Amino acid sequence: MYIARLLRPEDYGLMTMAAFLTSYMEVFSELGLGSAIIQRKEVSRNELSSIFWLSIFVGAGLCCSCFVLAFPTAWIFENRQVIPVTFMISALFIIGSAMTVPYNMLRRDFGFRKLGMINVVSVIISNSAMVLFAINGYGVYTLIWGTIILRISNTFLVFTTAGWRPEFRFVFNEVKPFLKFGVNLAGSSTLIRVFESLDKLIVGRVFNARNLGYYGFASTLASLPIDKIGPIFQQILFPLLSRFQEDWDDYCKIYFRSLKYYTLIVVPLFICGVVFGKEIIVTILGYKWEPIIPFFKAFCIAKLFDSLSEFCNLLHVSRGHTKVVFRFAIVKTLVMFISILIAALHSFASLTIPWALVYSCLCIGWILYSLKANNVGILTYLKMISSSFYAAFIIAGGILVFRLIVEITYREIVNRTVLFGEIVVIGGILYVCYILLFERKLIRSLRNLMGE
Repeated sequence: MYIARLLRPEDYGLMTMAAFLTSYMEVFSELGLGSAIIQRKEVSRNELSSIFWLSIFVGAGLCCSCFVLAFPTAWIFENRQVIPVTFMISALFIIGSAMTVPYNMLRRDFGFRKLGMINVVSVIISNSAMVLFAINGYGVYTLIWGTIILRISNTFLVFTTAGWRPEFRFVFNEVKPFLKFGVNLAGSSTLIRVFESLDKLIVGRVFNARNLGYYGFASTLASLPIDKIGPIFQQILFPLLSRFQEDWDDYCKIYFRSLKYYTLIVVPLFICGVVFGKEIIVTILGYKWEPIIPFFKAFCIAKLFDSLSEFCNLLHVSRGHTKVVFRFAIVKTLVMFISILIAALHSFASLTIPWALVYSCLCIGWILYSLKANNVGILTYLKMISSSFYAAFIIAGGILVFRLIVEITYREIVNRTVLFGEIVVIGGILYVCYILLFERKLIRSLRNLMGE
């Protein structure tokens, strides 16, 4: 947030342009091999070495392709500043590919405490560097160097912690079973990145870098609960559910308990983002980012349903059903591309409609299909997530009532900082009260987990 205050919307727009053709390539560079390592019951040392070198070969190839893609990217957006930025992004491919095996070995062995410490150290290093770059006027290169430093720190610490080193051997037949599982998963992840890039292409072509900066940063900000909280649950649940995929009773018990924990965290955040988006944006980012408020609210609605649909993906992937995830990614990409294109041709403000309405409907449809395909009761599912919506409405309603009482009592305009403070303090108090009053069973369950 502090870096966003120092940089310009154009810097974020330029970074978004440079990542248009390269962002989804990075997802595909892993070929789903990391998830395949976790999902399979047994993996030999020879297989891990072959997977490592295949990842390196693919990463090196994609790294070189960035130098070629820089020029069509500049042509697409009619901006030659994109070329050197894209050149620098290429380093991420080779660095990221080296981390595939040791990182997913730690995930497979439930080494989440170690991964948590690695993430904390890497983020501190990269964010400190980014602040220095931003203060010294590096502009868009602040974002690039910060990402590169983050990736290098992660890779070094993961290798050091895992204690694994590859052997100098590569046998393609050893990789085939992993590719069979991983390709569909990588394809769906790549399509998601293509989908995320296509809307940026439309906005960048129809409008300008400044509007693209507003649009892209609103999406990034609204995605924080999914990007920061979602992976914590997914990293733990994917290997755990994979272990219990043949024991349906324990599988459902783990899934539903985790779903309740997850939704109690993210659902109130998204709903409060919709209700109090203006106060959040203006207070944290300043008035220069005020135009992103309607987009931030629309993205919060979309990401609310997206978070639930992503959780349903675990039902398919943990049981090895990756084809259906890939097919849904195709449908979602095509429908949203058409919707966003139509909205963009109408006006910049109309871009909120596809996200708030069309995307939300797609996610709801996917949730219903996933529950039915995996023989999970819809009523049981609704029962598990209902408490999170109750909590969200109580928190948002309580804050609004408190603010109304304050305005009637004092009859004077309260500044934005005070309003934001009210949201945080009153919201936090109401959240804790709700948990203590209505989720005592959840508290006992957490205490038991901590005791174990």
